[in-house]
Amino acid sequence: MKRFSSLLFFIFSCAGALAKPSVDTAYAVPVGGIRQWISIKGKDTSDALLLWLHGGPGESEMELADKFSDQLIRHFVVVQWDQRESGKTAELNHSTNLSLVQMNRDVQEITSYLLRQFHKKKLYIAGNSWGGYLALQAANQYPEKIEACFLVSPSIYFHESEELSVRFVKTEALKSKNNTAIRETDSIHFPFQSPMDLWLLRKWMFSFHGQNISRTLPPEKIFVDYVSPWFPVIQELDRYNPFTEIKKIDCPVYFILGKKDFIAHPEIAQKFFNQLNAKIKNIYWVDAGHMIILEQSRQMQEIIIKQSENLQKPLVKSVGYSVSNAHSHNDYEQKIPYWMAYRAGFGSIEADIFLVDSVLYVAHDRIELQRRIKLEDEYLISIITCLQKNNGQPYKEAGKKLQMLIDIKTDSIQTLQALIDLLKKYPALIQNKSISWVITGNRPSESKFAYYPDFIRFDGELHKNYSKEALLKISLMSDDFKRYSSWDGENNLPWKEDSALTYAIAKSHGLHKPVRFWNAPDAAPAWHQLMRLHADFINTDHIQALADFLK
Repeated sequence: MKRFSSLLFFIFSCAGALAKPSVDTAYAVPVGGIRQWISIKGKDTSDALLLWLHGGPGESEMELADKFSDQLIRHFVVVQWDQRESGKTAELNHSTNLSLVQMNRDVQEITSYLLRQFHKKKLYIAGNSWGGYLALQAANQYPEKIEACFLVSPSIYFHESEELSVRFVKTEALKSKNNTAIRETDSIHFPFQSPMDLWLLRKWMFSFHGQNISRTLPPEKIFVDYVSPWFPVIQELDRYNPFTEIKKIDCPVYFILGKKDFIAHPEIAQKFFNQLNAKIKNIYWVDAGHMIILEQSRQMQEIIIKQSENLQKPLVKSVGYSVSNAHSHNDYEQKIPYWMAYRAGFGSIEADIFLVDSVLYVAHDRIELQRRIKLEDEYLISIITCLQKNNGQPYKEAGKKLQMLIDIKTDSIQTLQALIDLLKKYPALIQNKSISWVITGNRPSESKFAYYPDFIRFDGELHKNYSKEALLKISLMSDDFKRYSSWDGENNLPWKEDSALTYAIAKSHGLHKPVRFWNAPDAAPAWHQLMRLHADFINTDHIQALADFLK
C-alpha cells in the first residue's frame, strides 16, 4: 500500500455522475514531530468525521476495525489512528519519553489536521478503554471542536480501578488457598512500581474470572517488554483524578459500558457520570465485558449512530428547570383544584375522570364521586377564565404553555368520546396551541390513536415500544418510578437504578418525547435527582413546596 504523507487521497466510487464520493485509504501524517499512520473509510466524504482512539496504551485496533466499524462507515467518515508506539506508527518511527502531555497533544494535532483536510468545524470522537481517557481530555480541553464524545469501556479513574482489582485478586487468592496465588498477589505493589506488578495483577484477574490466561494474556517477558516504555505514562495516569480535574464538559458525552467489565470497573464511570455537568450526557449498559467493540459491536455502533442522528434534530429541553416543568399530580385533591397549581405557574396539571350517567366527574376512585366535582366546572371553565384574562393565552407570560393530563378511570372509548364532545363545546380550549390535552390511564389501543382529533394527544408508557404511527400522537412518556428503582429518597440513588432510569429517559429523549415519572419519592432530594437525570416533568402532590424549590 502506498503511503501519503501530506495529501489526502480519495478513492471515488463513480457509478454515475451523481454517485457520492467514498473514501478508503491509509497513509502517514506528520503529528507531534513524527509520522503517524491513519486509515480513513467512509461511503460519503461529506458525512461527519468520527475519530476513533484505540485502547492500550499502545494497542492498535486497525486490523480489527472492520469488525466494529462496518456500520459506522455507512454514516461517518471513520478515522482509525495508530497512536505513537502503536501499530504502523511504531514501525515508522520509535518514540521515547512518552507522556500524557505528549499523547494529548497528538490527539489535538490529529483532530486539527482532520478538520482542515475535510473542511469541517467539528468532529465526533470515540475512545475505547485507554482511548476513553484521551477522548475525555479532548472533550474537556477543546469542546468547540467536538460534536460529541463517545466513551466505550473507558478508563476513567485508573488508580481507583486498579485498586479495586488489586483488592479483588488478593481476597480471591486467600479464599482459594492457592499458595502460588497468595504469594504472587501478595508481591503486587500498589501503586505499581514495575510492569511486573501489572502483569501479575492481570494474570490473576483473568484467572479468578475463569478466563484462559494463555489466550488472554501474553507471556510474562513479552508483556513486560511491551509495557516498559509505557510504564511512565501508566504511573502518570495513576496520579490523575478526573473527579477533581473535570467538573463540566461543554459538548455531549455518551458512556457505553459493559455490565461484566472487570478491567475498567464501570461503576467508577457511573459515579463520574453522576457528578459530571455536561451539555448532554447519557449512559448505556450493554451485556459485555471490557471488549464491547468485539462482544457487542453492533449494539455499540447503533448507539453511536442513533445519538449522532438525534443531535441533528431538535432536542427535548430537559435542563434549565422552572415551574413550567412541574406537574400537579392528583390535582383535584388539592384544597383549591386547578388554581393552586395554576397560580404557582405549573406547566402540567392532572385530572382523573369518571364517566357517570353521561357526565364527567373528577375523582381518584369511586368513593370520591360523592363529592360530585364536574370536570367542566372545576377545570374547563377555570381555563376559559384564564384565557379571557390573558388575551387568549393560558398564562400572562408570552409563550408559556399548559398541559392538561386527563387520566381516564372508566371505559376508555366511551369516556374519551364524552371528553371530546365536552371539549368541542369550548373551541377556545381545543384551538389554542398553548394548551394540550393528553390522555393517560385507560387509553384506547395504540392502533386507534390516529383516529382521534388533532387536539387529543396521548401519554405513552415509557417501558413499551410504539409504532411510528402511534408515536405521532404521543406527546409525553410516563412510567412508574418503582419499575426502575426502589429508592425511597434517603441517602444516594443506587448506581444500577440510576443507570436504569438514565437509560429509560435517554430512550424517550431519543424519540423526542418528554418524560414524567409517577410514584417517585416526593421531596427535594428526589426532585434534585430527577432534574439531574433530566426528567422533563417533576411529579408532585406538594405544589407550594415544589414551586419554592424550582424558584
